Amino acid sequence: MDNLIRKTRDVASFSAMRISLVLVLLLAGCSNSTQTAEAVLNDYALAAASSADLSSYLTGPALESANQSAELIRELGLTSYGATHFSRTTELAPDLYQSCLDVSETSFRDGYGDLLELERVERQLVEAKFSDGKVSNLELLGAPC
Repeated sequence: MDNLIRKTRDVASFSAMRISLVLVLLLAGCSNSTQTAEAVLNDYALAAASSADLSSYLTGPALESANQSAELIRELGLTSYGATHFSRTTELAPDLYQSCLDVSETSFRDGYGDLLELERVERQLVEAKFSDGKVSNLELLGAPC
């Protein structure tokens, strides 16, 4: 009987260790740097939607490209509606991340208020290079996510 109790405790202890190991591995997969990168990307998306200054989130080529895009949208007399989101961000290398850009809730209207029909990938992978905590390069990969 004592052997049975001891074996039951050993099995219970082993099971608890396995569960703990799985939890540690799951939590390790979502590092602070990945969470920070995704937060910066989503803060950038919010700032861009409200036509705010993007220099708190972007630098270098990423900032230049975003400013050129915003200028083009203004020149064309378009207005953007809805929210853009980044999710499922993973670290590829130090300061290099891949994320899923979701523009499915974003639409554009022309100067007459007419909705523009857009042909686009609504959820696609992007690669974001960071420098000093800001996005320095943001590349659309075109692959759905």
